[in-house]
Amino acid sequence: MKARWRVLLRDGLRRPPKVGDSVDRRRWHRGARIGGAAALLLHSWMLTAGTWDFLRWERSAEFHEAQARAILHGSLAMDLRVLGIESFARGPNAYMYFGPVPSMYRMPIVAFTRNLDGRLSTLSMLAALFVIVPVVIGLAWRMRCRVLGSKTVSRGEVVGAAGLVFLVVGGSSLMYASSRTWVYHEAIHWGAAYTLASYSALLLWLQYLSRRFLVWASVLATLAFLTRASVAGGTVVALAVVLAGQVLYRLADRLAPRMAGLRRWMERGGRLARPRTDPEPSLKLLVGAVALPVVSYAFLNWLKFRSLFSVPFEKQGFTLLDPERKAMLAQNGGSLFGWKFLPSNLLQYWRPDMIDVSSTFPFIDFPHRRMTFIGNPVYDLVDLTAGIPATMPVLVFLGVIGMVAVLRSRVAALADLRPVLIGCAAGTLTVLNIGYIANRYQSDFLPLIVVSALAGAPILTGWLSSGGPRAARRVASSAVVGVIVVGGLFGTAANVALGYTYQRAYSPVTPAYQIAGYLQTQLKVDEWIDDGRLDHVRQGDELPERGNYGDIFIVGDCEAMYWSDGMRTNAVKLSNWNGVERADGHGAFEATITFDRPTETQAMPLFTTTPGPGQRIGDTVFVIINPDNDSFAFGVISEGTGNWLGFELSLDFDTPYQVRAVLDPRVGILELHVDKRLVLAVGFSAGTEVSFGDDRYGYVFLSQHFQGTVVTKPIEMNLCHDLLASVEP
Repeated sequence: MKARWRVLLRDGLRRPPKVGDSVDRRRWHRGARIGGAAALLLHSWMLTAGTWDFLRWERSAEFHEAQARAILHGSLAMDLRVLGIESFARGPNAYMYFGPVPSMYRMPIVAFTRNLDGRLSTLSMLAALFVIVPVVIGLAWRMRCRVLGSKTVSRGEVVGAAGLVFLVVGGSSLMYASSRTWVYHEAIHWGAAYTLASYSALLLWLQYLSRRFLVWASVLATLAFLTRASVAGGTVVALAVVLAGQVLYRLADRLAPRMAGLRRWMERGGRLARPRTDPEPSLKLLVGAVALPVVSYAFLNWLKFRSLFSVPFEKQGFTLLDPERKAMLAQNGGSLFGWKFLPSNLLQYWRPDMIDVSSTFPFIDFPHRRMTFIGNPVYDLVDLTAGIPATMPVLVFLGVIGMVAVLRSRVAALADLRPVLIGCAAGTLTVLNIGYIANRYQSDFLPLIVVSALAGAPILTGWLSSGGPRAARRVASSAVVGVIVVGGLFGTAANVALGYTYQRAYSPVTPAYQIAGYLQTQLKVDEWIDDGRLDHVRQGDELPERGNYGDIFIVGDCEAMYWSDGMRTNAVKLSNWNGVERADGHGAFEATITFDRPTETQAMPLFTTTPGPGQRIGDTVFVIINPDNDSFAFGVISEGTGNWLGFELSLDFDTPYQVRAVLDPRVGILELHVDKRLVLAVGFSAGTEVSFGDDRYGYVFLSQHFQGTVVTKPIEMNLCHDLLASVEP
C-alpha cells in the first residue's frame, strides 16, 4: 500500500509534458519571465507602499493569524476584538466568512509568536503573485502552441510575450488589489492564483486525459473555494460542464436510431465540452472532481454558520450596528444578493467611460459621474469604481478576439477552452448579483479576461503574420502594435494610479501620515508643472458636516486639516472627513513611551481626557500588561461610547515606542497607534486636553499611576501651512 501511494505521489508531482520546439520554448519563456519579473517588482513597490518593508503592519490584516491560532486550539471561533464589524455571531462564538486556506500557511508562525500578527499579508500576497506568474506563463505558452503549432517564435513575439505576461500580472486589477495588504485583497490574490491554476490543470486533463491532472484541477478548485468562493465557483462549473458533456455523449450512444434527432442534439451538447474521445474518461472520477470542492465548502460553512452555502449577513457585526444595512436587507428579502442587481452591476463594471483624467497627480482618478441604475435596486454600497475596459483595454481587446475564436472554432485545441470560459463567466455571477459595487470586485472578472486574452494573443499574432502583401502586413502590424502599446501603458498607469490613490488617501482606514504624504506629493508635482496650488482647499472655524471627494479643509489657523473621501457615512464611518494633520491639544498628540515590567498582571492608566459637552467625565485610556507572556492590551473607559478592550499583542519592556493618539470629536474617533500599528479604535466625544500617567477619575481596577515613561513631542503642521496658499478666496 505504501509503495502504491509513493507511486501515485510521484506521478502526481511529475511536470506536464513539454510542448513546442525546445529552442523556441526557451526564447519565448525568457521573454515571458522578464515581463513577470518586472510585474513582481512593481507589485512589491505597491504592496509595501513604497517602503520595501515586507513585514509592515496593516489594518484588518491580522484575521488569518487569529484564525490560524484558533485552528491550533481546535476551533474556528475567533476573537471578536480582532474581527470587529466583520464578525458573525453564533451563540457565544464569533466567526469570519473568509476562507481558512491563507490561515494554514501561518500556523507554524503563530504557534510561536504574536509579534507578526497583521504583518504577514504582504508576504502572503507576494507569494500568491509568485504562483500566478508561472501559471500565466504556462497557460500562455500552451495556448500559443494550440493556436500556432510549430510556427517559429520571432523576436517580436518574444517581446510580445514579455508584454503580455506583464499586462496580465502588473497591468490588471491585481495591481489595484495590491494597494492594501488586508484580508479582502489577500483573498483576491490567492483566489485568482488557485482558480487560474485549476483551469490550467483542467486544460491539461482535457489534452492528455491523465487522471492526475483532473485530481489537481479538483484539489486546486477546492483550495480556491476555501479562499474566495465567488470566483472559485467558476472552476466547479467548468468541471460540471465537462461532466455534463460526457454524460450527454453516453446517453446519445444508448438512444435508438428512431430518436436520431434527439441523439444529434445530445451530441451537439456534448461537443460544448470537447469532441468525442477514445478512451472515455471515468464518470466516477469526474463526479468526485466536482463534488470535492462543493462538499468541502458546504462542510466548513456548516461548522461556522449551520448552513451549507449561505452566509447569515443579518448576523454580521456591521449589520447589527448599521440601520441602513438592516433596511437594505429588509428591502432585498434578507439577502445582499439578487438578480435585480445584475443589469446595473454589469453596466457599471463594463462601461468604457468609467474613469477620469485629472490635472492633479497621479493624473488618472476614479470616475465621479453618477452610476446609472437599471430598475430600482437598493444597494448596500456603491463605491468609486472604474470600468474594466478603461483599466484593462488591451486584455479586453485580446479577450474578445479569443472568446469569439473559441466559440466559433471546430478545432479540438480551441474547443477545450469552452468549458473553461463558461466556468470563468459563471465565476463573475456573484459580483454581478450582489448589492455592493467596489473596484476590487473587478478581480472576479480576471480569469475570464485572462484565459480569453491568452487565447486571443496568438490568434492575433497569426493574423498579423499571414496573408496579404508584406508591405501591407507590416503597416497593419505596426498600427496594431502601436495601439496595443498605448493601450497597455494606459491600462497599467490606470491600475497603478487607482491603487496608489486608494492606498494613500481614499481607503477609509488610511492612516493620517499616508494621506499627508499623498497630498505632499501632489503639491510638489504641481509646483513642477503649474503654480503649486491645489484645488478645493478651504478654511474656516468649524469643519463642515460633509465634504466632496478630494476636498481639503483647514480648521482655524492650522489647528487641524482634513481630506474628504466623499463616502457615504454609516454607523461605523461617522464622517467622510479623514484627518491629515492635527495640532497638539486639537485632536492629537505624539509621544515616546517606555513600559516598565510589572511584578504581576496589572491594569494601569495611560492618559485621560477632559469631559466633552454634557459629560461628567472624560475618557481614560489604559493598558493591561501580563508580564508572564509579555502581552499588552489597550482599552478605554468612555462615558460617551462605553468601554472597549482591544486584542492582545506582544511588546517589549524598557523599549521606547513611538505613540500617536487621535482624539478627535469633530469626526468622532479615538485611535491609538504604537509604532504605526493601530491598537485601539473607538468612537469619541470627549475633550481633547490630555493628562498622562494618572487615574484622574479613580477607577478601582486601575493602578494609581502608569509604570513607565511618557515623553511628549510637538506635532509639526508643515503641510497645513504649505497649503494655506491654496485656500480658495
